[in-house]
Order: sequence, then structure tokens, then C-alpha cells
Amino acid sequence: MSRLTLSVTTILLILISISCCDKKEISSEKAFIEWGKQHAVSLNSLNPTDDNEDVKAIADAIGDARVVAISEGFHNCKEMMQLHERLIQYLAKEKGFNTVMTESGFPESRMVYDFIHGKEVQGDVYTEGFNKMYGAWKEGRSLIDWMQEYNQSHDNVLRYYGADIGGFYTNWYPPVKRITDYLKAVDPNYAKQLRKRLDPILKIMGKEKARVNYQEKLSAEQKANLAIILDEAVAHFDRNKEQLLIKWNEEEYQWARQSTIAMRMAENYYRNYSDRKGKAPHRYVGLNGRELMMSHNVLWALEQRKEAKIILINHVIHTKTKSQKQDDVWGYFTPMAQIIKQNLGDDFFAIGMCYGGGKFWNKWQKPADRFVDDIQPAKEDGMETTMKSISDKPYFIHWEKAPAIAQPWLNNELTLRENDYYTLMEPIEWNACIYLDEVNPGTELE
Repeated sequence: MSRLTLSVTTILLILISISCCDKKEISSEKAFIEWGKQHAVSLNSLNPTDDNEDVKAIADAIGDARVVAISEGFHNCKEMMQLHERLIQYLAKEKGFNTVMTESGFPESRMVYDFIHGKEVQGDVYTEGFNKMYGAWKEGRSLIDWMQEYNQSHDNVLRYYGADIGGFYTNWYPPVKRITDYLKAVDPNYAKQLRKRLDPILKIMGKEKARVNYQEKLSAEQKANLAIILDEAVAHFDRNKEQLLIKWNEEEYQWARQSTIAMRMAENYYRNYSDRKGKAPHRYVGLNGRELMMSHNVLWALEQRKEAKIILINHVIHTKTKSQKQDDVWGYFTPMAQIIKQNLGDDFFAIGMCYGGGKFWNKWQKPADRFVDDIQPAKEDGMETTMKSISDKPYFIHWEKAPAIAQPWLNNELTLRENDYYTLMEPIEWNACIYLDEVNPGTELE
């Protein structure tokens, strides 16, 4: 056989192979859609109702998992927040879940923790205690109000924690004050020393643009010193634990120590952010500082009481469970849920979310600039396109139970739309998924 004949034969075999792969992927997607039409659980209400067969099906899928992640398809979504509260209420009442964690700062969340336990708090719990992507909307505040009301008649069984770094992008003063206030009570000399070292740096970072000022105004030496100061503060807690516990109880110690770690990881996240904007080799890092902190906080919360069962509310970029190279700021990204899953195995259950279309709050981070905008269309290879083919009504689907013929689609890397950007993921990174067809922005406060 001539070389020309061999070459032609090889090319034909490659083309046939590619064609077969494409057909396999298409048939897998069709098989998933047909299976989904038979097994999707229609959601009969977004708000609490007496008919709970739909959320019971979700609870049955979760099974005995001690941590369930419930994804946010995008922040500030009215229907999403309503459904989350309904599901949280059911899981708390019927399945023994007793801890709620959201994508908010851990140190700041002490205010919400105290509020739902009926304690008097100084300041506005809705604007100072948790992130404005929850606190700015009626639907986000409703959950906290329900938790407080439920606790009054159930021996304060529910707890709330922010899962995230302290200070977030804006202001380090409140979370640092929580740490130093504790230290003033148990170790006043060290409290004074710590504040003296931090104050010059905090003054530069300011009260509105901490992340930007860290990147643009702090010198390399100041950034390094900030990391050293916080590392040494965590070490101080560990080294002096016995003496600190004599002065105050375990709960206060744990809150202060974990808050200090949250600030250490905030510095780490800011450093990641700066590196992502830089030149090689720094731009090849992933934006993983928050992922490490959020996963650490979830595992920490599990240790605070033996019977802890956690509902974790977080954005889809954080609830996915596989590392990928993501576009834009994320980089080579290892998500929070991947770390949790590797630690907990079957004790962790992840529910994703995607949506058909609608409207959202653009520029929601700045209340004066925000406006209602149309959600961008899904991409041709978007997960949303396939999910919409199953039903144009809200539903839940436990897709890890799909037959083998559907698995190639579930294991295929697809795009997933956020309000104004796209991420990459394989559907099977989640155990299950919620689909919302038409969504709207959260309700502004009057």
C-alpha cells in the first residue's frame, strides 16, 4: 500500500472518529433531556407553602450529607433568594439543619449571629452584619428575620456565619476592631501592640476601597509587613490559648481567632488579585485566597458542635468542584466546594443553579450607579440551553442519577452564564441542579 493511500486512509479514520464523537455527544445530550423530562421535580412555589413534596424530594436527594451547598446562579436575584429561604426553612424544620452560611465576611457576621439569638447589637445588622448582596434586598433580609423568629421558640438552635474573608473589598476597620476588642478584654498589652502595628497600614487602605488601595498605595514592604503581622497574630492565639481561655470562654476565643485568620486570608486574596493583574509569571496564579478561607470556615463551623448540619449559600463559581483555567480575573482557579468535597466526601452535597433569562441589577456593588439590565443570552454550548429543553418552569434535577448514556454530556465542559460574564464547568461537578426560567432583580427597600 502506498504512502498516499495510507495518508488518505488515516485522514478518513480521523474524520470518522470525530464524527462518531460528535454524534455520541449529541445523543448523550438528547438522552439527558429525555431522562430529565421524566425525572425533573417541578417546583410548585418559590415561597413557603404547606405543599412541600417538591422540597422533600430535594431533601431526600441530599440524604445524610452534613453540608449542602445551594448555589446562587447570580447575586441579588429575587426568585433565587425566595427559593433559598423556603428550602432553608424546610431543611431546618424537617431535616435537622441548624447552621446557615453565606458569602459574607466572617468577622462581621458575629453581629447577625448575635441578632438571631435575640441579643442586643450595636449598629445596623442588615448593612453592617452581612454582605449587601443579601442585606440590600427585602428577600435577603427576610431570611435573617425568619431565623431570629424561629430561634425564639426553638432554643436558639439556628446559627449564622459568614463564610468569607473579612473586610471584603472595602473596609478593614470593623473586622479588625472585633479582634482587638476581644484582645483588650483578655490580653490588653498585645491588643495595644497589634493595633499600633496595624493602624498605619489601615489608614492607607482607608474605609471604602481597601482592596484597590492595597494594590495601588501600599509598598511591597508594607504588604509584606501586613502579612507578617497577621501571621504572628494567629500564632499568638495558638500559643496563648490556655491563658486566653482563662480570661474568657471558648466561643469568644474561637470567634476572635477565626476572624484573625479571615483577615490574614483577605491579605492573601488581595495579593492574588494584584498578581492576576500583573505580568508573567504572577498572572498564572489563581484567585484562590477566598476559596481557602470559605472552605476553612465551613470545616471550622462543623467542629463547633457535634450535631452541626450546614446549609451553605454561595455563588456558582465557588460551589463548582473542579479546578479549571477560567477567563478574566479568576485564572487557574480551585473553588471552595472542591476543597470541602475532598475533605468531606459523601458528607457534602452540591446543588447548582442556572436560569433561562430575565433581568438583573447591573453595577449592584455601587447603589448609586446600579440599574436594571437584561441578562445576556446563553452561549450555544451553554448549560442553560439544554436545561431549558427539559422544562420552561422551575425545577430540581438530581442528575448524578442519570443513566450512563447521559454521562458524556454531564462530564463535558460547558459554559455557564452569570449576569454579565461566563464561566466554564462540567455539570457533574454538582450532584444536582435547580433551574429557574425567568428571573428578576431583588426588591429594593422602601
